[in-house]
Amino acid sequence: MGSICVPPAASIAAPFRSRLSQGFGFTMLTEYPHKAVVGEVAHELAHAFLGHRLNAPSTIQEEADETARLRGFPEETDALKSQ
Repeated sequence: MGSICVPPAASIAAPFRSRLSQGFGFTMLTEYPHKAVVGEVAHELAHAFLGHRLNAPSTIQEEADETARLRGFPEETDALKSQ
């Protein structure tokens, strides 16, 4: 697999901040199975990888899920969806 270029930390945090504003936070991570937590991290990193911003169209969620699956996290992404 090729290398992944990681954007600045501010753009990595942006998608996660949007989830935080919807009530999803670090304290909730302890309530999820390990695979779902890995799926959440993979999903949020996919947002950063794709360059998504906070005011992007709602289709970015599906795009981030698909990217996480294609980057090697299909079971974890499905585990997250089932929560």
